[in-house]
Amino acid sequence: MKKLLLLMIFFLNTLSYAYINLYPLKFEKDITNGAAQQFVLYNRTTKERKYRVYVEKVEGKRSMAEWVEVYPKSILLEALEEDVIKIFVKAPEGTPEGEYQANLVIKEVALPVIKQDKEERKKKARIMTMVKLRLKGKVNYE
Repeated sequence: MKKLLLLMIFFLNTLSYAYINLYPLKFEKDITNGAAQQFVLYNRTTKERKYRVYVEKVEGKRSMAEWVEVYPKSILLEALEEDVIKIFVKAPEGTPEGEYQANLVIKEVALPVIKQDKEERKKKARIMTMVKLRLKGKVNYE
C-alpha cells in the first residue's frame, strides 16, 4: 500500500510539471526545395503562459539553424488555449548533400508582475518549462 501511494504521489508530481503539450514531435523532411510544418502548442494549465520560440544550433552536427524561419517568435496562451507554430526550412543553393539539424526551442518566460519584495518572490517561485525539439532535414539533389 505504501509503495502504491508513493508511486501515485510521484506520478502526480511529475504531471504537475508537464503542462506543456507540443505536437507533432517530429520533423524529418527533405529541405532541398523547402519544407514547412506546423506544430501545435497547448497550455494545459489554468493560468496564462508566455513562450519564446527560437532555433539554435546542434553541437557536433551540420547545422540548418540559419535556414529555419519560425512564426511566431512569441506566444501568449490563456488557460487551456492552443496556438500554432509554423516553420519553414530551405537549404541554400549549392549546399552539400546530407543531413542537417537544428533545435526548435520553446521556452517559457515569466509574465511581468507588480513589484514584490524578496519574501513574496520566494513564495511564488515556480519552475519554468523549456522544450527542445530536434529538426532534421536532408539535402538530396537526385
